[in-house]
Amino acid sequence: MKKALFFVSILALLASCNLNSKSGKHMVSGNAFGSTYDITYLGEEIPDLAQRIDSFVLSFNASLSTYDSTSLLSRINRNTAYEMDELVKTTIAKGLLISDRCSGAFDMTIGPLSEAWGFGLKHAENMDSTRVNEIMRSVGYRKVWMDGNSLSKLDSGLRFDVNGIAPGLASDMISSMLNAWGYHNFYVNVGGEIFCQGKNVDSVDWRIAVEQPIENKTSTNAAQRTIGISDQAIATSGNYRKFYVKDGKKYAHTIDPRTGYPIQHTLLSATIVGPECVTADALATACMVMGRGEAKVMLEQQFPDYAYFFIYDDGNGGFMEEWSPSLKEKLQ
Repeated sequence: MKKALFFVSILALLASCNLNSKSGKHMVSGNAFGSTYDITYLGEEIPDLAQRIDSFVLSFNASLSTYDSTSLLSRINRNTAYEMDELVKTTIAKGLLISDRCSGAFDMTIGPLSEAWGFGLKHAENMDSTRVNEIMRSVGYRKVWMDGNSLSKLDSGLRFDVNGIAPGLASDMISSMLNAWGYHNFYVNVGGEIFCQGKNVDSVDWRIAVEQPIENKTSTNAAQRTIGISDQAIATSGNYRKFYVKDGKKYAHTIDPRTGYPIQHTLLSATIVGPECVTADALATACMVMGRGEAKVMLEQQFPDYAYFFIYDDGNGGFMEEWSPSLKEKLQ
């Protein structure tokens, strides 16, 4: 997926609770979108929930996977399909709207750039300004048009990468499914993008831990903070796991779609809290592209219902934090 998991599992935070079915608390987990999902819910057990979620994941992948060459999105990327199904249409429409409101800092058409810089399925190319400018001709959300179910691209080389929005959308959709089945106290985590509704088994807000942004490509880092969440989504993006070093220079996996180059600023981790996981997911990426100053202005002006928690480099090997006033009472 677009990024590694940036949350310490909430399962550890709730480990002291009785997990038998009589407690009314149930958990299910599995694989999804190159990562994992886990769900905790309160109420009557849904015996076949894992099968239902797995079926949903298969359907989701059939539309939106960029790793499955037979998916509808992969065929759109290869210009062998031009008609969208409802899921592809919803995803692209939402992504284009967010792109416009964050001045292109989030852009689903970044696929060719990510691949060329070595963060796709291929090894990194030898990138110079000439090559970047060449690729940029096939990048840009304004080069996409939607007309009903039809999709048009200004450049045939334009390819979508929805990894910065799809996990959040999946989390929202699973949450809606649980609501439709009569469940109102649950935690849904798809690839690190989380939606929490109601309260946990202790009748308090779900507490989600945000990792310390320490360079570590394998194990889970210690928690920097925990944030209390109820009836909201939380998503985090960062660069401390996905990077490579070439000729002594570090290249972060977050590419600025407006310039074509990996970002170079002090923001290490951006956590977004708000009503929709799909939007929080995309905004976390946009904030990492923009950096603290530009990101704060964008959120305050365009997305006032979304709060931020930023961790950034203090210049001396340590961390500094900055957060929206609305999160002050929720942080621990």
